[in-house]
Amino acid sequence: MPIVLKPAKLAYYPVPKAACSSLKALFFEIENGRRFEDYHASGQLRRVHDVAYGSPAFQHKFMLQYRDYDNICVVRDPVDRVVSCYADRVVKRGELSEQHLTSWAIAQGAVPDPDFETFVDRIGLYMLFSANIHHHTAPLWHYLGPAPDFYTRIFTMADLEAMSAFIRERTGSQVRLGRDNPADRTGVTPTSKDVDRIRRAYQVDYALFAAWLR
Repeated sequence: MPIVLKPAKLAYYPVPKAACSSLKALFFEIENGRRFEDYHASGQLRRVHDVAYGSPAFQHKFMLQYRDYDNICVVRDPVDRVVSCYADRVVKRGELSEQHLTSWAIAQGAVPDPDFETFVDRIGLYMLFSANIHHHTAPLWHYLGPAPDFYTRIFTMADLEAMSAFIRERTGSQVRLGRDNPADRTGVTPTSKDVDRIRRAYQVDYALFAAWLR
């Protein structure tokens, strides 16, 4: 389900790699009166995504359950989302290293530790063989559904301060949006060929959210 603040009749639909870490932290603080702090349990790092709010696929039942709510979301250009995923999950976390890919995945062409061009060229393979890559690169419509007019407001990454103000207005909270989990994109520069490939792969997103993906 989306992140729901029932008293304010506000529902936020998170999209990975579209400021969702920062927004989940914001909603957690609104609901609990304190910032969420990562912690370890049984040797595993537990983050706000793991124990408080997920990023579920959109379900049509949401359109009935929350039709009387202010439904809000953030959209981000797919090129930027793919770059951010690569910088964070592949370069920083090594989630496509040889130890994380099965021999079957590698035999099918999922090259370990790919450069960005290879990652883009074979993104479908990496999504197939890595749940984390799939989670962070699944298209916008996977998380937001097929009907932009369902949303009261759709924000872009450039509109985050306006979104924060909108949330404060609806909730009466004075909590402000921070910046959680920023990806270091140094050295990751898509070529025109990379951009064209990504745009073809996410053409449904560009069609549905054309008004916001300019």
